[in-house]
Amino acid sequence: MARENSQTVVQIEVFRKTMPGLLKAALSAPALLCALSLLLSCATRPPVIGPSPEGEFAALDGGGMAYFAVDIPAARPILDLALFEGIRGGEAAEILDMTDTATGAVYAVANEEDTPAGSPRREAVPAERRYLIAAQGKYPAGRAGFAFTFSREWKKLKSPAGKRYWYSRREDLALVLETRSALVSNADPYPRSAAVEIPGAFREFRENAALAGWVRSPSVPLNRFMAQLNIPIQIPADLLVFAVYPAKEGEFMEGEEEKRLYTARVRLETQSPSQAKALASMFSMMRLFAADTELPPAIAAFLANTPAVDGAALILSTGVLEPEAIALLFNMFSVYSR
Repeated sequence: MARENSQTVVQIEVFRKTMPGLLKAALSAPALLCALSLLLSCATRPPVIGPSPEGEFAALDGGGMAYFAVDIPAARPILDLALFEGIRGGEAAEILDMTDTATGAVYAVANEEDTPAGSPRREAVPAERRYLIAAQGKYPAGRAGFAFTFSREWKKLKSPAGKRYWYSRREDLALVLETRSALVSNADPYPRSAAVEIPGAFREFRENAALAGWVRSPSVPLNRFMAQLNIPIQIPADLLVFAVYPAKEGEFMEGEEEKRLYTARVRLETQSPSQAKALASMFSMMRLFAADTELPPAIAAFLANTPAVDGAALILSTGVLEPEAIALLFNMFSVYSR
């Protein structure tokens, strides 16, 4: 029994450290792909994670800045190579081994200066929600609950929704862990407001995707990313929808054997068809100059195809990509968007 409890504590610690990092990486992928799609050309479809997009995001709250859905096995080669801040590779692998699919959201946070840092309320009550992850897999719920019960760091709190969850102020983590599912957040993990509003284009992008999502008002992070790369382009986008797909059978890179490959797609929705056409022209010009410039493989792949215009939206599609290139793209965006 002592050995089992020790193993459970280790698993909980791994879960605590890893899930927020996985969220950060997955969410940086959309913005990252957006930015990359800006210098590249990416197009997408959707991931197969549940019977419908509505059911897939049912455990999340509306009003978020960004949302994503991940088929863990399909995206595993990318996730294994992505960098999770403060997390060792073995810890991330252990969580990924237990998880089949995950959806997540990032929320805007209001200023908390009205609550003094040392006040009892600030110490005892979860802060405003910054992120929320809903994962499905196979988890040690029973042993975890036992370990939480005898831990001084974890308290069982009641949500306004009437349900209970575990919360650690020191760890800045709220958790609901069941045998087949888990909710992870920095605050109350139960939805409180409206249902998630899913962009119409997401349904198309999501199908058969290993990783897909959307970012609302993506211009600021995208333009910051472009500036860091010394690319003088401003992206006037109101919405970014992205997806990464396993490459079709027969699509491969010369010299590669037994390696899972991917393609990506990005849709940037602007305010007018003229803006979308102007962006398409800019990317087309970039394709002409790219031949004489040494670019990272992931960025070069986005410039492999001619950008397309769909009404007020610009659609960028990549060529075939190795998982290393996509993971590097994610990591680059994490660094440059800070």
